[in-house]
Amino acid sequence: MKKKVLIVTFFALACFVAVTFSGSVKAATLEQLTTWGHFEKTAGNPTVYKLKNDAELDIRVGIEANTDGTDTKTLKTENVVIDLNGHKLTNYTKECEAIKVFEGSTLTIKDTSNDNKGVITQKTDSTYSVITNGGTLNIESGTVIVSKEFYAIRNEGKLNISGGQIMSISNNTSTIGNIENSGAELVVSGNATISSTSKKCAIKNNAGCSVTVNGGTVMATFGNVINSVGGNVKVTDGSIIGGDVETGAIYAKDGANIEVSGGSISSGKSAVYAEGENSVVKLTGGKFTAKEGVTSVESADVIVSGKLDIPLNTTDEDSKYFDTKSGDKVLGKYSDISFKILLNNEEVKDTLELVIGEKSDISAKAYLKGYELVEQIKLTSKDSKIATFEDGKIKGVEKGETTLTLQLGDKTQDIKVTVVEAKAKDNTPKTGMTDYTIYISLVVALVALGGIYTVKKLVK
Repeated sequence: MKKKVLIVTFFALACFVAVTFSGSVKAATLEQLTTWGHFEKTAGNPTVYKLKNDAELDIRVGIEANTDGTDTKTLKTENVVIDLNGHKLTNYTKECEAIKVFEGSTLTIKDTSNDNKGVITQKTDSTYSVITNGGTLNIESGTVIVSKEFYAIRNEGKLNISGGQIMSISNNTSTIGNIENSGAELVVSGNATISSTSKKCAIKNNAGCSVTVNGGTVMATFGNVINSVGGNVKVTDGSIIGGDVETGAIYAKDGANIEVSGGSISSGKSAVYAEGENSVVKLTGGKFTAKEGVTSVESADVIVSGKLDIPLNTTDEDSKYFDTKSGDKVLGKYSDISFKILLNNEEVKDTLELVIGEKSDISAKAYLKGYELVEQIKLTSKDSKIATFEDGKIKGVEKGETTLTLQLGDKTQDIKVTVVEAKAKDNTPKTGMTDYTIYISLVVALVALGGIYTVKKLVK
């Protein structure tokens, strides 16, 4: 672990090592790079920095930098725009990003050129991502290309991609993801395109992070489109396009939550491949053209709206999809089902008590993961001489105890039934006064007598 920290520290320092002549410094702020002739500045809020030519630069947004290229480690708040202006921006230091946005600052990247050829990329021997974002990064147009075994974008803050292209070239052999979402939030919308033609996934979503696809296109040829390990993924619009990857277009593992309510998902294999008991997939809308639909491994939870016509698969032989009263389908096992027993519309918790000769309404409901199932539950009395069933009624026959068994599939549950005699009627003649009333009357009388005695004594 210590070795890893030392390597990262070395890379961070390398980003700010430069020639002492200010005109040759590459790791610098946008303001410095403008002074040195790389950008044209248009004042405003936000301030726009237009790239004047192809350049190799290590740009820092939201931090102070000395004129010799070293870092003062002093954060500053910035809200700026980089206009690629049809030019190519490449990192200068191979152990460093072309652009790094620090916490608290906002950077918007766009390309206003007519041919839309603005590109941000990395050297072929680079050992870092093209862009690292620790603040807020908005990409409206332009292209970000990763050509080595690192990310196009490592997102540690908030990343909004509403246009442009984020892509990897085909000879990239990395499997770590075109975009890594680490402790952060990623939103894809508009006409944005995120594509991976290498062996990597398009988006790697880590634990505690969120990916929302509200539009645009996210695709991967040989890897998962979105690989979510413990993170949250929501698809409300747009297109998710996958190849024949065994683990599906969207891969959910280790507590990942996947919600699809719109858009489209296509894949030569599964649309969503969920693995692990803590992973949850909820599909309530959208269009699915995946060959195998949804696949669940190790009893991952799957809830599918009854409106969706999508194949449902599970590798667990004990699992099946249950229809619910809400119209959804829920993946689970009979052993996961819980019962609720109602006697005259009141829930019975422990023991069911009946009276000889009296009939009561009885019903049972089955629940799986909070959903009421439509399947009918079988009710059986162990001893019909004690209690019997008929037309939704249960009747106490004679005094005693028996067991009521509920069964659905191979799930059973027993509840104790006690039948008692009707309480004997109280034939004591009614005087119109209860013992309590008599007691109160005596007290009142005594108080009154005491008052009379006191008055007589005072008169004397």
